Amino acid sequence: MPLRWRHILSNLRVLGHLRLGENNVEIREGAGAPVDGTSGTGAGDAGIGSLFINRTDGSMYQNVGTKASPTWVIFESSGNVARGDLTQDDLKAYGIPLSSLRQADQAPMGIVGTAGDHFFQIVANAPHLLGNTPSSTTVTDISTFGFALPAEYVAGETIVLRIGAEVDAVADLHTLDLEAYLVNRVAGTVGADINETTIKTVTATAAAFDFTITPTGLVAGDLLHFLLTTVNQDADGSDGIVSIFSIEVLADVKG
Repeated sequence: MPLRWRHILSNLRVLGHLRLGENNVEIREGAGAPVDGTSGTGAGDAGIGSLFINRTDGSMYQNVGTKASPTWVIFESSGNVARGDLTQDDLKAYGIPLSSLRQADQAPMGIVGTAGDHFFQIVANAPHLLGNTPSSTTVTDISTFGFALPAEYVAGETIVLRIGAEVDAVADLHTLDLEAYLVNRVAGTVGADINETTIKTVTATAAAFDFTITPTGLVAGDLLHFLLTTVNQDADGSDGIVSIFSIEVLADVKG
């Protein structure tokens, strides 16, 4: 064996680690899992990308933190990183196509108004969801849609439903409300409303309206059922209505 390799392997046996090049990337080994933090395994020596092999069970870890404060993430046996060890992305957006919404009785959404239901209309080449014209009265309209929490959702973490809306002509009062329910996929029932946010007032200025969902007990794969209600109150004949142009779910995820 060449002298250089004998020297390298000798260092690995004696020191428990091998440095690759001049960038503080190391291969380390030891009995048991590595420890994170400024006083942990390889702190001050093992730069980001360094590897650690647990000689007790053969598992392997990678430092995804810093040289000063390593964060060791385990590889699965397949060579992949376990989802739970990934960095959490807060409030990742999942768009809901307006075309997926249905009327209150689950009938397909129409393109003309019917009492109590929203309907579709194309505004400047974009789909909008509208309510019925109040014509000096108060009109309430409802639509529904569902959303399955994705595989990457972190159990019990933040979920927000964001709705983009405006009023086309301001009358007396225009409001937006949301109900959210967890669907029991075995019994086919729902529990109590888990929306925490009160009714929003919509104006002629386009804005995003956030509704926070109680995340307690929610896990990836759960099916949520939403009811979206607009109220347009008009006493002077201006016939203003709420126009919804976007809906998205924001959720804390890993992966």
